[in-house]
Amino acid sequence: MVTAPPPATVIPQGLLGISIWVMILEHKFALFQPLHRILLELRSLRQDLSAGTVTGGLQKLVPLFQPLYQALVEHNRTEGHWHADETRWLVFERRADKVGFAWNLWVFAAAQSIVFVLDPTRSHHVPEDHFGDHDGIVNVDRYSAYKAMRQVKAGRIILSFCWAHVRRDFLAVLTGWPELTDWAWSWIEEIALLYQRNDARLAALANAALTNAALTNAALTTTANAFTVTAEPAAPSPSTAIMVPAAATLATADRLLREHVDHLAERRDRELAQADLRLPQRKALDSLKTHWAGLTVFLDHPEVPLDNNEAERRERGPVVARKNYYGSGALWSGRLAAMLFSLFQTLNLWCVDLRAWLTAYLTACAEAGGKPPADAAAYLPWNMTKEQRKELTLEPRPSLPNSDSS
Repeated sequence: MVTAPPPATVIPQGLLGISIWVMILEHKFALFQPLHRILLELRSLRQDLSAGTVTGGLQKLVPLFQPLYQALVEHNRTEGHWHADETRWLVFERRADKVGFAWNLWVFAAAQSIVFVLDPTRSHHVPEDHFGDHDGIVNVDRYSAYKAMRQVKAGRIILSFCWAHVRRDFLAVLTGWPELTDWAWSWIEEIALLYQRNDARLAALANAALTNAALTNAALTTTANAFTVTAEPAAPSPSTAIMVPAAATLATADRLLREHVDHLAERRDRELAQADLRLPQRKALDSLKTHWAGLTVFLDHPEVPLDNNEAERRERGPVVARKNYYGSGALWSGRLAAMLFSLFQTLNLWCVDLRAWLTAYLTACAEAGGKPPADAAAYLPWNMTKEQRKELTLEPRPSLPNSDSS
């Protein structure tokens, strides 16, 4: 009797097929659902699995994602601009070198990749080891561990502090000291104006970049079509008329932004010199002055945002997961969570269809005998071919019809 070979399984001699593992991984590490809810859903699909079967399988999947995670970390280190933050993550495993179960989940978010690092400490050694010998700019809060990094002390990494945290200082005064409401609110409005003027400069920069690109394309087309040369004087180029308004708008926006930053510094110093300044006011202004160099990095680096909101947004999903399943029951489970949070959020940056990507990668692992494929790094978005990326990219959402249109 001749029969077809059984389908390859991602775990040799395992009971679960690839589609089941895709569902479990997506629900747990992309949708942040606890395992018991996933098992209930599987049971409704006539797949009655025990928690031990799934947990044992997850542990066997860790080596499959390890090479992808390492390649992801190496790419993230080279990007040159990051957002960094950390949050508590529980690991319920007793260790001789660790008191309690409170670990920390660090995030390093860049333009092309997101990396989470699980570590038992909040030490400066974590970001220090992650960045290694690479230079760049890091958006951070005012946590002292970042200031203690050797790369910062050597001037190789520049810290850009967060204006959202500065705003919270004045909000704390606003809500805690009613007699200082007017003063605190005036500073909050000053910070709002700072954001508005920075947004105006960014818009002017984008407009100038589009104008330059359009003029470059027009110049190339004109040069390609200019086969004859005449002695007639050249007509005034329309490009000059186009570039001048764009450049003037950008110069004006940049000047207004810098003037407002100078005004904030002057007001800060003037108020700090007042003898009758209240303690909460002085505390907020002293912090503003101490961190001023890092708070003004964006002036000369327009690509750097005013705040660290990107990192905090990246931590939201893991925080929801922490609330739903209380962290990790073992260290290997915590490592797997950090790996898959990193991979899935990076794929989301590139608009990659997570289910399709997981199916493709786990199929390659199954065909390799339950091991990572030799070209595992080729499954990261920046290493994919155009055809692979097109096949795995999610279709853009259709725009909703205008409700005012008839």
